[in-house]
Amino acid sequence: MNEEEATRRIVRRTRVFLFDLRDGSFIDGDPNAPGSCVNHCCEPNCYTEQAGHRVFIVAARTIEPGEEVTYDYLIMPGKTRRCFCGAAKCRGTLNAAPGSKRRV
Repeated sequence: MNEEEATRRIVRRTRVFLFDLRDGSFIDGDPNAPGSCVNHCCEPNCYTEQAGHRVFIVAARTIEPGEEVTYDYLIMPGKTRRCFCGAAKCRGTLNAAPGSKRRV
């Protein structure tokens, strides 16, 4: 979908699970799928990877039993979302740091 449609869905729904892709299009994931339960962390144990028009959450290291699964949301500029992840290097926001590169 394009950015206009993504914005329309964000405004219309309470739960949105969008990924913006390298080509400028967006994927609207299922907000009830297991991936929507993965939380943000500034020092994550997973990352996102694009394969065609699909996005996968991939472990960056071994995840111990009972450990929370996390990835860095890297929300792009716009409304700032505060972060409370508690990581030692927490940047205080879910937004991407200036100059950061997105994997997806």
